[in-house]
Amino acid sequence: MMKEAKMSNVTTTPGRRTAIALLPVLAVLLMGCEDPETYPVSGAPCAPTDPVQTLDASDCRVP
Repeated sequence: MMKEAKMSNVTTTPGRRTAIALLPVLAVLLMGCEDPETYPVSGAPCAPTDPVQTLDASDCRVP
């Protein structure tokens, strides 16, 4: 017979539960604020000749 796993006694306050529930909503809203014609941090305009257009995942290896 298998024993049931005990749940830890983690209690959350209503405010914390609300904050946890709002995090995914906030993330989705912030993604909608990105303008595809500019870089998100600098605000500089994107151009088809930018070197980052040719980056591949294999270019970003950590040694």
